[in-house]
Amino acid sequence: MQVMSRAAMRHHLRSDRPALLHADHSEAIDMMVRSAFGLVCLAIMPMTSDCSMDNSDGDLLSITAVVPPHPGPMVLRLLMEQAITAHVLAEVYAGSDAQMSGTYSDEFTSLTERLRAIASMRESTHASIIPAWL
Repeated sequence: MQVMSRAAMRHHLRSDRPALLHADHSEAIDMMVRSAFGLVCLAIMPMTSDCSMDNSDGDLLSITAVVPPHPGPMVLRLLMEQAITAHVLAEVYAGSDAQMSGTYSDEFTSLTERLRAIASMRESTHASIIPAWL
């Protein structure tokens, strides 16, 4: 949902931006989301005890990270969702709008740095993402 809605808003605000993403792109976006999730896992690897994209229904992206009890799993989940969305949009815009792609790439870097900072606080919690951003 986030990938589609953010792309739609960018296009709406500036129609000279690349065309909207739509449901026909969902399979490709799903692959990009999984790739971005893997990058999030790699970015905070020293602070994770589990990172999984494999389950029976294929819709659960799961990470167990060493983080403090506060801010808690909800903050971790939101940061992961935002980082994944930013990476997907950076890739989507890479061939057609280098400036927008760079903006999303910078956002991805910033968000994964925040995830690392939270994870370095050394308490354990679990956060799961069910992809709902298409």
